[in-house]
Amino acid sequence: MKRFAIAVLFVLVSLTSVSTQAKEFSWTGMQLYSVMSGETEMGDNLFLSANIIDLYLPEVGFNNLYLYAGVRWQPASWLSVAPYVGFVTKFAPSGNDLVIGSLWVTLTPVDWLNVGLQSDFYYNNDQAENWYYYGFYTANYVPNKVFNLGVQCEQTDKNFQVGPHVGFNKGLWHLELQYFVTTPGSDFFYGKEGHALRVVNWITF
Repeated sequence: MKRFAIAVLFVLVSLTSVSTQAKEFSWTGMQLYSVMSGETEMGDNLFLSANIIDLYLPEVGFNNLYLYAGVRWQPASWLSVAPYVGFVTKFAPSGNDLVIGSLWVTLTPVDWLNVGLQSDFYYNNDQAENWYYYGFYTANYVPNKVFNLGVQCEQTDKNFQVGPHVGFNKGLWHLELQYFVTTPGSDFFYGKEGHALRVVNWITF
């Protein structure tokens, strides 16, 4: 119970902080983030893994399709490392289809806490700046197999948006609501500073 109270307090502080900042920004609408993931075991602690992701922002007419494939290595119960190669359509800010080199790391130092780090490098040979960086970082309180509560930070080069989230699991399906607000001076997807709600539908098989 104490862990849950601490997690809720941490998320509420985060929500209060971003909500105060969001009052100065424009509402940029709903974001729909749909994921299908699958993997098969190749050997001891090694899995062949693939992810298909669609990110749709209806209010601004923005839509990305991401494809990732690679291996996931789990050398210990508390560590998972997955290097991927991938592809994305119409990546912001260039609007081009780009090749991705990616690394996903999950840390579970205790059974009720996990930390996720995703680092993507996008290659664009059509512009003077050939490389873009994308990062997604999460911390989750996980009291059971059904519920999670935490915070996230999303990054594109020098642009950031942050906020809290809450999620639920049912069998192969994970549903999560993520609230975001851009940090001052960031131009993230929308062409302006803003705040938004993202609905994540994730199916793993």
